[in-house]
Amino acid sequence: MKIGMVGEGWAVLGTSVSDHMVAELMKRGAPVNVWLDPDGAGRRGAAKIVKQLRAYGLQVRDIVSLRDPKLHSCSDIKEILNEQLQIR
Repeated sequence: MKIGMVGEGWAVLGTSVSDHMVAELMKRGAPVNVWLDPDGAGRRGAAKIVKQLRAYGLQVRDIVSLRDPKLHSCSDIKEILNEQLQIR
């Protein structure tokens, strides 16, 4: 929710992306940022989603932070996104 306050953000339930969400992302054709929790399940889920979306030809970036995205302030989220996007 906080990411959506900073920019456009779509919530995934768990660690997978629905066929409907993939279709919507493909229609948009914009780069996709995947930012899940930094724990083991979140990292495995992010890798799975990144692989899935790239298989459809989407440009995907995996955003990694030390804490869960929801624990960051809006200003932290902006800063992390800007830093991660400059690296790539």
